Amino acid sequence: MNPEEHAKRLLNVIGRLTGLLKEENKQLDVPGRSKGLTELVKEKDLLSRSYEQEMKILINPEQRAKLKPEVMTHLVEAATALGALMDENRRKLEMKMEATKTIFKIMAEAAKEFRAASGGYGRTGAYGSDSQKPRAAYQPAVSLGVNREL
Repeated sequence: MNPEEHAKRLLNVIGRLTGLLKEENKQLDVPGRSKGLTELVKEKDLLSRSYEQEMKILINPEQRAKLKPEVMTHLVEAATALGALMDENRRKLEMKMEATKTIFKIMAEAAKEFRAASGGYGRTGAYGSDSQKPRAAYQPAVSLGVNREL
C-alpha cells in the first residue's frame, strides 16, 4: 500500500474515532451509566489500535515525504482535533472515576463508623459499645447496594 492510501485510511479512522469520542463525551455528561457506553468503549479500543497501526507507517519520514502537502495538512488538522477530543474525554473519565472513588470512600467510612458504634456485651452485661448509655431503640443493620458502575 502506498503512503496516500495509508493517509486515506488514517483519515477515515480519525473521522470515525472523532465521532465516537464526541458521542462518548456526551454520554459521560449524563449522570450514571449511559446505555451503549460499553459498546462505544469496545469500538474506541478497536479504532485506537487501527490508528496506532496507521501512524506507525506514516511516522516514517520517508513515507511522509511521499504525501502531497494538502494531504499532510489535512492529517495534521484532523489529528489536532482528535487530540483535543481525547483530552476532553480523558478529563471526563477522570472526573467520573474520582466521583465514584469518593462515593465508595464515603460508604466505607459510614460502614466503619456504624461498625465501631455497635459493640458487643460490656462489663455490666449490657449490649453495645458504651454500656453506660441508656438502652436505645432497635436500629437495623446498615445495608448498602450499588447497581451502577463506570
